[in-house]
Amino acid sequence: MVPWKFIITIIGMILLLVFVGANLDNQAELRFWFGEKGEKTINVIFALFGAFLVGVTVTLPYVFKKQVHYIDLSREKKKQQKAARKAEKDAAKSSGPAPAQKPLKSDYEFKSLKKKGDDPLPKSGV
Repeated sequence: MVPWKFIITIIGMILLLVFVGANLDNQAELRFWFGEKGEKTINVIFALFGAFLVGVTVTLPYVFKKQVHYIDLSREKKKQQKAARKAEKDAAKSSGPAPAQKPLKSDYEFKSLKKKGDDPLPKSGV
């Protein structure tokens, strides 16, 4: 079996070294403070490396923070649903058959009837 991750990592490191070697002569002036006292000339690769280190430093607390573990409430939820169904069945048995209801109209029918001026909702107490 060919270790592709290892080979890709080596190729990535070679590309990184070629990039660093090609940019060793490139320099940039950075100002760390106002005025001429804070002006420094450094290699570009060191500026990129510094930016990378700042990014890693800012990210580390989020990586190692204590992760919240959520409690699995599926069992409790199932128990509550089962109790609710049982209560509905008991209520249906004691009150007799449920009255028939008109089906609710869809949003499209509701909007089209509203434009025409018709009342889209069934009237209660009919």
